[in-house]
Amino acid sequence: MKTKHKCLVIFSDIDLAGYTGQPKVAMDYVKELRNANFPVTIFSNAQDMNKAVQYLEKDDICIEGNGSLLTYFRALGKLLSSITTRRYSVVITHGALLTIFIMPFLFFKRTKIYFSLCEVLGFQNLFYKLLYSLLSRRAKGVIVTSNLIKSELSQIKIHQEKIIVRMLGLDNKFCLNKKQNEFQYDIMYFGDAKIDRGFQYLEKLAIDFPNLTFLILIRWIEDQCQSQLEQLNGFDNVCVKYYPYTKDLKYFLDISKIVFLPFKFMGVRPPLSIIESMAAGKVVITSNMRGNEELITHGHNGFTFAMDSQYSDVTKAIDLILKDQNLASTIAKRARNSILEAQKNQKSLCASINIE
Repeated sequence: MKTKHKCLVIFSDIDLAGYTGQPKVAMDYVKELRNANFPVTIFSNAQDMNKAVQYLEKDDICIEGNGSLLTYFRALGKLLSSITTRRYSVVITHGALLTIFIMPFLFFKRTKIYFSLCEVLGFQNLFYKLLYSLLSRRAKGVIVTSNLIKSELSQIKIHQEKIIVRMLGLDNKFCLNKKQNEFQYDIMYFGDAKIDRGFQYLEKLAIDFPNLTFLILIRWIEDQCQSQLEQLNGFDNVCVKYYPYTKDLKYFLDISKIVFLPFKFMGVRPPLSIIESMAAGKVVITSNMRGNEELITHGHNGFTFAMDSQYSDVTKAIDLILKDQNLASTIAKRARNSILEAQKNQKSLCASINIE
């Protein structure tokens, strides 16, 4: 009987895997490999060990501390000991900086190494980009979550045939088609209160549409948005809830008509929140941030706008969707179907990295 590959998955912030894209991507790898009966070891960190416990098994290594390289440097001995004793045949390193830090210690090991990346490289300096490119020559492949990231990697001379594009993993609960007869909110926003997330547009919308109801779910608050959040809390047509929420995210999606996600910048492309909203059968109105077009065809299964210059078009789209229920239903159905079809056609991780 053929021996199963021993796998090591290295990523940061396992305690945040329940609600942020970066660690969720890596945990999806772990789940998929374990479901295929491959022995998998996790190497990660957690600031909240109580939250991390739910993801950990006996041989997993979790360091208490933040996701900085200093935290990983302190735990380097544990990693090297694990690599030496367990003799992994497959290693997946997730995230550009963590990969750059870890790779020198893996470079000469006889193992299949795969890089994983779900963030654009635009915010990294040239030195890190070139170093990532150089180290990728040792990797069997680079797993990315969008064609945009693939294009960026090609620009720094990573061979296209090495790059594996796989959509962000999706919890099956978002795909459950719940028939909704009555909505409690017209417009829903969820995520961080940050300028980069386009949070400033919510106050404007709430003022321009006093007769509409808004649901705003907040995880983290940037200082620059504190005053806007206080204003929104004072509006009669706005309900603001803070993480941890009283109910599941899917519940709030089900009771909302439109999901408004006006990103100015987001590292993860395309954002997981768009995928979740579309899978739940929502009409998504978002920005034309690069990468979003890989999910949404404007006017067909959602809407994308240049938020600064096309704000009036955003308001027209909201009016149109709320007045024309047939159109809203058609776009929502197309959104859901497009995500389900993409998930259905996607190769398994095992097939993608050729360890079946």
